[in-house]
Amino acid sequence: MTGVGGTGFANDVRVLLNVSFARHAFQAFREALVLSVAQRWRRSRVELLAEMALMALAIGWCVLRFLGLDKCPPGLSTDETLAGLHVECLAQTGQSADSKPWPLFASGLGGGLYTPAFLYALFAWTRLFGISIPSLRGMTAALTILTIVGLWLLARHLAGARMARLTLVAAALSPWSFQLSRLGTDGPMAPAFLVWGVYFFLRSPRVVGAALGGIALALAAYTYPPTRVQVPLLTIMLLIAERRRLRPARLVAFLGSMLVVSLPLAIRLLDGTLMGRSKALSIFTHDYVQAHRGQLGPVVFMVKQSLDNLFEHLRPSYLFFTGDPNLRHSTQVMGELGWLDILAVSIAGAAVGGVLLRALRPTPTSGNAPSKLWLVAGFAVLAGAFGTLPAALCWEGLPHALRSIGAWPAVALFTGACLSAAWRRSRLVPVVALALALGQTAHFVPYYFRVYPKQSYSAWDGELRDAAET
Repeated sequence: MTGVGGTGFANDVRVLLNVSFARHAFQAFREALVLSVAQRWRRSRVELLAEMALMALAIGWCVLRFLGLDKCPPGLSTDETLAGLHVECLAQTGQSADSKPWPLFASGLGGGLYTPAFLYALFAWTRLFGISIPSLRGMTAALTILTIVGLWLLARHLAGARMARLTLVAAALSPWSFQLSRLGTDGPMAPAFLVWGVYFFLRSPRVVGAALGGIALALAAYTYPPTRVQVPLLTIMLLIAERRRLRPARLVAFLGSMLVVSLPLAIRLLDGTLMGRSKALSIFTHDYVQAHRGQLGPVVFMVKQSLDNLFEHLRPSYLFFTGDPNLRHSTQVMGELGWLDILAVSIAGAAVGGVLLRALRPTPTSGNAPSKLWLVAGFAVLAGAFGTLPAALCWEGLPHALRSIGAWPAVALFTGACLSAAWRRSRLVPVVALALALGQTAHFVPYYFRVYPKQSYSAWDGELRDAAET
């Protein structure tokens, strides 16, 4: 009996211990679950608040593009003056300033030409808002906002809502974009056509989208000479990226619409009408090659010089510190890249370093495909190189932020992709991104509106404007 009773007692003890263990285990699990949910909620709240604050800053930077356009930049460049003169002459006489009735192209400075996309868009804009310095520059600011909206839509199509928001923030806070958005000439129109052309082509495999994409890219080539180098390269990249969805009808609509719209431009390029300024600045001209090639053969020299000029645009001073040496193109208080762009470069560098470290380990890799975000970032780097190449093919004013204007939307896409890839991997990324955006705003905005007008007065021909107004 004693043995039996002892056995029953031992069983009871074991049952009680198991119940107690289960109760404690359940309590520990519940506490861990509550803690995990609380931590995730706090982290999600931090991410949400950071995104909301960044979006508010982006809206503020977009609004700033329209403020003080008559005061900053100071003066009025000759390019802006001549553009305004052409459209006012058209309004009053039906002829451009060089006495051509409703021309397709109007004469610019140094052998350049104002193309119909810019000339008649500015004509329509000034009929609505009048002819004035704020009006001339206001159209450029509006076109830049249109570019930013296009980038948001493109990023959302490529990789989702978060990348879209972060790309919009990067584009809005870009000092490169901000500076050139207040310049009343034809160059800043080109990125709008580039971005919307890419978006229309990629958003669906339909023929209509392909045709709209081809038209927009052709208009980009019209608008600003450097994009005539970028557009063919970008077109090839798009066709390669979309090769699996590229039906014959879509291909014909894309290339056919581009060809039809660009036909007048192609005729004038072939007969040399539009090549005067390009020939004067190109590193491929016979006179320039013979004067600078030394002991190198002509082909070797042209390759060498193109690479040298391309790397001029990768200098740390240009990208991170002072930007374009021309005060019209940069405040020189920051590089062409914003602080969020620099954070994105750091994240990309850390990602590449991680990949290299894993490749050096003897353990087998997981074989996972790269994230779509990193693929987008890689394509953005390639598109940025295409946008920079036109500036590298010229010998004058290097590095040149305006001639490489087609690269800044690619930089914004790159930044949006990199930030989005790291956003949920580290709780520090949203906090650091917000801190950098606030810091850049405090650093750049007061300088731009208070100091820059004085520093750049002569660069913007302020004396001529003062003389004209007195």
